[in-house]
Amino acid sequence: MSVETDAQEELRKIEGDLQTIRYRLEGVHATLAPGPAEVVQHLEVPDEMVASTHIRAVIETLLEDKILPAIQDLRNVADLGKEKA
Repeated sequence: MSVETDAQEELRKIEGDLQTIRYRLEGVHATLAPGPAEVVQHLEVPDEMVASTHIRAVIETLLEDKILPAIQDLRNVADLGKEKA
C-alpha cells in the first residue's frame, strides 16, 4: 500500500466519524421543538425560550456550512483514482 492509499483509508474513517457527529447533531436538533419566534415572525419571546431557537440555529449552521461540506470533501478526496481502478 502506498502512503496515499493509507491516507485515503484514514480519510474514509474520518468521514465516518463526521457522519456519526452529523447524526448526533440531527438528533439533538430533533429533540428541540421550534421556538415561537421560529414559527411566528417578529414575535417577542422571553429569554428562556430563545435558547432552543439559538441551539437549533447553531446546529443548522454547523451542518450546512461545516459538517456536510467536510463530509463531501473527504469523500471526494478519499475516492480519488477509484474511477481509474
